[in-house]
Amino acid sequence: MANPPFIKAQTREKSIYSRIFLKILIGAMPIFLSACSSLGSKPTQAQIQTNAARVHADALQLSGRITVRYMQNEKEQIITGGFEWQHDGENVRVNLISPLGQTLARIEKNPQGASLQRADQPVQIASELDGLLQTNLGWSLPVTGMRDWLQGFVTAANGATQAVPAQNNALAEADGWQLRYVVWNYDDTPAHPKRIDLRRDTAELGEINIKILIDQWKAL
Repeated sequence: MANPPFIKAQTREKSIYSRIFLKILIGAMPIFLSACSSLGSKPTQAQIQTNAARVHADALQLSGRITVRYMQNEKEQIITGGFEWQHDGENVRVNLISPLGQTLARIEKNPQGASLQRADQPVQIASELDGLLQTNLGWSLPVTGMRDWLQGFVTAANGATQAVPAQNNALAEADGWQLRYVVWNYDDTPAHPKRIDLRRDTAELGEINIKILIDQWKAL
């Protein structure tokens, strides 16, 4: 038996809507794929070329957030907070800040030695920074290397300073640390690191992981 006229009309209407929907879907596909590809955050050729313009800053001021994970007495220790960094030549100053905005520790390093001042405690002075931090904080921040690493540079075995490619998830090794430049800030010229993950295996603290997020950046 033949279909009634109203069923034929509904069938033709559905067919028309289906063709219209298919055209819209095909037309929107390039936009959808473009949005998906942007999630990969791959640098453009112009962004990669900013490597040529990158210069190792002798004076730098920045701030951000830091997370440190390490083992102590067979228990995982996690330290989170903010940090302020400034270096001018060989003089380095680092402030470690609690999540509530209080300065927990001030670290200073210069050619004469190193010092550490914690809240409500006298200044501790030593000739070598790593041992000073290890003794007083229970973990050590690689301040000497970070002077280069925060800028996206590492020191090669021959002593030469080399630029890490300004590409997300670029890997490097320096002073026994594994560095992963997870995200770069391409909004500034030249590009500079936005997030850096540091990892090192130690006999005293097991695996140390440091995550650094840079919010403010200023070459002096």
